[in-house]
Amino acid sequence: MYNNKLDGPIPPELMNCSKLRILKLGNNLLSGSIPSQIGKLQELYYLDLSGNFINGKIPSQLGEFPRIDTVDLSMNNLSGGIPVFVRKVPHLDICVELQALGWWQSHGGARYWHILVKRYRFYGKSVPFVSSKDALKNATLRGYFNSAQALADYARFSYTSRKIYRTKCLPLWLLEHLMEEYRHIALGAVASSAPILYFDNITPSNAYYDLVTKDFRASEGCLRIERLFRDIRVVLKRFGSNIIFSNGLRDPYSSEGDTTISVTTSAAGLLSSPILLEREALLATGWWVNNWATTGNYTSDHCKWTGISCNSAVSVIGVSLLWYENDNITGELGRFKFSCFPNLRSFKIRSNYLLSGSIPSEITVLSTIRTLELTSNNLTGIIPSEMGRLRNLVHLDLSNNHLTGHIPPTLGRLSKLKILNLSSNSLVGNVPSTLGHLTQLTTLAIASNQINGSIPLEIENLKVLQVLDLSRNEIGGSIPSTIGHLKRLRILDLSQNKLVGPIPSSVGPLTQLTTLNMHSNRINGSIPLEIGNLNFLQVLGLSDNKLEGPIPSTIASLVSLTSLSLHYNNLIGPIPLTLGHLNRLTDLDLSENKLVGPIPSSVGHLNFLQVLDLSNNKLEGPIPSTIASLVNLTYLSLQDNNLTGPIPSTLGHLDRLTYLDLSENKLVGPIPSSVGHLNFLQVLDLPNNKLEGPIPSTIASLVNLKSLSLEYNNLTGSIPLTLGHLNRLTFLDLSDNKLDGPIPPELMNCSKLTTLILGNNLLSGSIPSQIGKLQEDN
Repeated sequence: MYNNKLDGPIPPELMNCSKLRILKLGNNLLSGSIPSQIGKLQELYYLDLSGNFINGKIPSQLGEFPRIDTVDLSMNNLSGGIPVFVRKVPHLDICVELQALGWWQSHGGARYWHILVKRYRFYGKSVPFVSSKDALKNATLRGYFNSAQALADYARFSYTSRKIYRTKCLPLWLLEHLMEEYRHIALGAVASSAPILYFDNITPSNAYYDLVTKDFRASEGCLRIERLFRDIRVVLKRFGSNIIFSNGLRDPYSSEGDTTISVTTSAAGLLSSPILLEREALLATGWWVNNWATTGNYTSDHCKWTGISCNSAVSVIGVSLLWYENDNITGELGRFKFSCFPNLRSFKIRSNYLLSGSIPSEITVLSTIRTLELTSNNLTGIIPSEMGRLRNLVHLDLSNNHLTGHIPPTLGRLSKLKILNLSSNSLVGNVPSTLGHLTQLTTLAIASNQINGSIPLEIENLKVLQVLDLSRNEIGGSIPSTIGHLKRLRILDLSQNKLVGPIPSSVGPLTQLTTLNMHSNRINGSIPLEIGNLNFLQVLGLSDNKLEGPIPSTIASLVSLTSLSLHYNNLIGPIPLTLGHLNRLTDLDLSENKLVGPIPSSVGHLNFLQVLDLSNNKLEGPIPSTIASLVNLTYLSLQDNNLTGPIPSTLGHLDRLTYLDLSENKLVGPIPSSVGHLNFLQVLDLPNNKLEGPIPSTIASLVNLKSLSLEYNNLTGSIPLTLGHLNRLTFLDLSDNKLDGPIPPELMNCSKLTTLILGNNLLSGSIPSQIGKLQEDN
């Protein structure tokens, strides 16, 4: 059953197959421990459980097999020590990850392992095998041996042992024998200071060499091991991966090639491969294991796992996990052992708020990391100040979490940083002035936190900054005039803070701006004329402040503007006629000011306008008929002004309108029947005017209408029976008019109605009995 997608534990009942000789369950998704009943399989001579997720200890019962020849438990999550039966079974091939099974602790103690990696390309004599093994035991003789001699001895030993025991994986007792009998090989007897000797007939033109020696202690962690291996990998990478030994023997299990020498001493065999360490560290998170159980897309090659990228040496350089590709990113971030990934350049996890825990300080060992994105998770705790050690970091995004505490000033040491996004957390304190040292920064986003203090003057040093977003905080003080030095700014968002003082005229030189947002502050003074220099500006949001004075005519120069919001201020004077030049506008909101004069007919030139809100001002005169040209309009509010004259019948051309509010004006005349053409209308508010005449029956065509307010007018006639067709209507107020006749029973067909106000009219007759149905339903 090798190489399938079987999961779950190994059933103990399987051990009742007493005649079983071969059991191959490798490369599946099996979990749990190895059943202790496995000792019942007395006929077993081949056992392969490799490439699963088996955990626990190796059961001692494995030593009870009298015929066993091969045991492969590699690539699992086994722990504990190597059982003593390893010495007793004569033909045992147990390929396991030795570091995980405590080989160093049980056999190495605190001893140093010494690794020598040497790579040659040469043509010459082979070196004879050493004839006196006793001489090799003498540590004082080690320095006299040519490094190639030690490598030749290991080649012969490896070749002979594998041939005799018919295995690709040296039995552990053989490796121990090697360590005891051939210490110059096993412990790297060639000193790091030993010279590299050439053979007599090798010339420099035909010889290329490199030498790396490294010491390893049993207690070393992943990080140091990986750093030591890094230099070794540099040597190996330079010449490829073919293995030819210096005595002319070719390793029978190496890849093809005949000119490259690549040898490690056998101590390397006692070390877990750094690549396997990386693979095991990935498995330990459970993020991929759970995903395989869901998708079944299992492969033993971790470089092919979802979101994993590797370099040519098969070492992980990138992790990118997005919740919509892998919805099993759960648990805590600390599951990921960053110290086992020294070559990691990019780490991105977006779990849709499933990943929790704090940012481990261990993350700061990633000396090669360039991109760190932990956005949209459920991380808590502080940002470690040690993150300032990640000197190669270019992109840091910790947004959309629950991080607390201060922004570490040490982030100012990340001199290569281009993007810093800490938005949508619960960070407090000031914006550190040290961020002004990040002269390569293009994006600084700290929005939606609880940051206070003022905008640091040092921000003026960020000459290449393109995005500055400090919105939705508690930042006070004034906007520094030096912000005008940031000539490359495209987005400046200081909205929803506690900023005071005027808008500095120095914003005028920020000619690359596309978004200028300062709404919801306490900014006062007038809108500077220099704002008209921002030719690329698309969004201008200055609403909900204390701005005063007129709307500057220079705003008409902002020909790229799509959104202009100046509402909730104290602006005075007329609406500039030149606003009609802003023919790309989609949103125009000048409400809640003190604007006077007529609505300029030039507003009708704004062909792309979708939202027009001029409510709560002191505008006067008629509604310009040119408004009917705004065929893209969906929202029109002219509420609470002093507008006079009739409602233009041409408003019926605005067939995309969903909201129409003309309330609290001095409009006269009838409600035009053309309003019945507004098929998408949901809200029609016309109260507090001087409208007269009957309610047009065409209103019944507004099948999407939810709210109809006609109160406080002089409307006459009866309530149209056809209003009962408005089955989406929830609010109806016809009060304070001069309506007469009975309440039509058809009105009770408006099944979603929750509010019905008909008071202060001239209605007669009885209350329809069907009204009880409305009470029952709503």
